[in-house]
Amino acid sequence: MPPAKAQRLIESAYSTRQGTDATHLDWLKAPPKRHGPGTLAETFDKVRYLKSLGAHEWDLADIALAKQQAYARQVQARRPVKTREIKATRQTIELVCFLRATLLELTDIALQQSSRRSQQLFREAADRAQARRTRSVTAPEIVEHPLEFETPGKIGLAFEKRRGQWLESIGAINGSPL
Repeated sequence: MPPAKAQRLIESAYSTRQGTDATHLDWLKAPPKRHGPGTLAETFDKVRYLKSLGAHEWDLADIALAKQQAYARQVQARRPVKTREIKATRQTIELVCFLRATLLELTDIALQQSSRRSQQLFREAADRAQARRTRSVTAPEIVEHPLEFETPGKIGLAFEKRRGQWLESIGAINGSPL
């Protein structure tokens, strides 16, 4: 990475986010909160920011993934003030690896959050549909149910009435009365 580009990257990472007191680096270090739509939107914002830096285009094939993750953990564990105090080349390597590893992690998190959100929306839609079906049942259908009667005799009469209706409907389907 050319020194000028590395310097712009470092400046961007340590710059304060608009509307907050936190730096971009602090913001990226913060784990996702809950599983709501706001968290999903924030995760997408983080991914967009990292892609605006070009993190998805960096070729880090010469650095083993385990080493990249180790550098990323060092940045994660260190306060930003301490990161600024280390040598510029080491700082650039650690920061690039942190940003790349964070992008990879955030894309995985975004997929999980999207899956949870779609499942939540599906459950809510199914619950609403079930509630509508329950409301659409008419009162006479509920009253005629055999278990709604108080005495065994009334249950038997209701059952025989239903059985007769059932046999008639089967006969109508077959074309012959039963």
